[in-house]
Amino acid sequence: MYVSWKGTPYFKDQLCKNRACDCVTFAYGFYCDLFNFPFSENELPRFSIKQRTNSRITYELMTLFKTKFSLESVESMNVFPGDLIAARTRDNLGHVFIVSTEKNMVYHCDRYAGVICSGFACVNPICRIFRSTKRELWV
Repeated sequence: MYVSWKGTPYFKDQLCKNRACDCVTFAYGFYCDLFNFPFSENELPRFSIKQRTNSRITYELMTLFKTKFSLESVESMNVFPGDLIAARTRDNLGHVFIVSTEKNMVYHCDRYAGVICSGFACVNPICRIFRSTKRELWV
């Protein structure tokens, strides 16, 4: 599942497997694949480069993920394959990671490398973990 996205180049606000995506559109496309839903970038709200923060867009995205993929916030810092980690990065921007089946590894779409599998270290303690109530899909 994850591997089919690996190597997809980074391009903001795009969602086309093996051609272009960003961190959020990758996560959205991955979950659509997992749940066997067709996906379209037109379903996703667009971030504005004019706004320093995009809190309204972030809220809309999280609502979409929760509704469409049954994702719920979990209090535990223990993660399982398929969990979504949303973390703050510099300048109040966010980044999302999907926990891999490989120990201590996550998939994400990096601005310079595209979709990659790498180790995860969260220096900033402000991160949230979301887990689907339909975990049986990848367990």
